[in-house]
Amino acid sequence: MHLFEIDNYVNHKVKPSPFYIAVLSNDLYSACKLCFSPNDLVDAVKYIQDRVPSNAKGTLFNVEQWLEGKNN
Repeated sequence: MHLFEIDNYVNHKVKPSPFYIAVLSNDLYSACKLCFSPNDLVDAVKYIQDRVPSNAKGTLFNVEQWLEGKNN
């Protein structure tokens, strides 16, 4: 798992992989389909909860707005 993708997303607005977009967007169905193991999902959720601002997660709209620099 590449948690640096989350740091790049937060700090540099770099679009992460589909797995992380699903987790950031609370799309559990897609996240489960895209993860390699259940531990990946658990680790990603914990990391995102600790490091991602609330306005940069929660819905796909929030993620897209963050990437476009519209909800900082």
